[in-house]
Amino acid sequence: MLFDSQKAFFRGYLNLSLDSWLIESEFFLGLHRDNNPNIIHEILGSSRYRGNPPKLYIYKDAPDYFEINFYVGTGMSWGGSEDSITERLIEIIEVNTQLYEFSKGGVISEKRLGDFLTLVNRIYESY
Repeated sequence: MLFDSQKAFFRGYLNLSLDSWLIESEFFLGLHRDNNPNIIHEILGSSRYRGNPPKLYIYKDAPDYFEINFYVGTGMSWGGSEDSITERLIEIIEVNTQLYEFSKGGVISEKRLGDFLTLVNRIYESY
């Protein structure tokens, strides 16, 4: 798990079996109430997440009024090298940290939405 000073923003699991490995990743995007609703609609309605859409939660009593959760699992058989696990873990942690840095103010502007979605798509695209 990766935390800021108040809550977790990423949770990941590495599952190993005799014949394969799987990395599960979950990113928690906290957004303030004053975000443009069109931004939230664009994130939730992106066709790139059609097979595994993000989930929206609303917490009326929290500073992060909206929370959008992205989840994905990725893996392969042991036929590849162990380096592929390490490379994928590093990429997942780096991208989720960048996503947090991008959105830690709780607001995503229309101008920056494309850049944010490009980052999200590196890990969470499921189309």
